[in-house]
Amino acid sequence: MQRAEAIEQLCAKGYHAKARDWSLGESILVPLGEPHVADGITTYARVLYLYPLDAGAWGLLDGAIAHHPVETYADLAAAIIGVDAYAQRCVK
Repeated sequence: MQRAEAIEQLCAKGYHAKARDWSLGESILVPLGEPHVADGITTYARVLYLYPLDAGAWGLLDGAIAHHPVETYADLAAAIIGVDAYAQRCVK
């Protein structure tokens, strides 16, 4: 699975997922909750990042609590399932 396909699947599940290229590499931004827009700036209460690790694995970083992966997945398909489960635990 490619990153673009993963983003499509996350968006189909209702997430505002986007490609993000920065210090975590070619990652995926997964904002949680409803967007808040003020003065043209969009913010979210919480954000998750899926980012590539070695050998096709992916890490999940929760921007609210960690600077290292809180979960890891064998591949991107597993990461999509994992981020959905993690988000359901986070958003009440």
